[in-house]
Amino acid sequence: MEEKGSYLKFLNLLINDSIFLLDESLKKIPELKAMEAEIENSDEWNQRPPQERQERVHHFHQQEHVCWLNMG
Repeated sequence: MEEKGSYLKFLNLLINDSIFLLDESLKKIPELKAMEAEIENSDEWNQRPPQERQERVHHFHQQEHVCWLNMG
């Protein structure tokens, strides 16, 4: 009987963690879309310093990677 309780507790923790990760990923989607639009606006994008562009692209790829890891 105690084994059943442990199993249910484990499942509950697993489901809660999955919901949390999905929620975090869904929150990042608008940020990713905004960054994509920023990068696609080539006139403004090319006016930024190369260092800033590189940092923004790096941040974009990091966030994109985190989002896919959370959802996968």
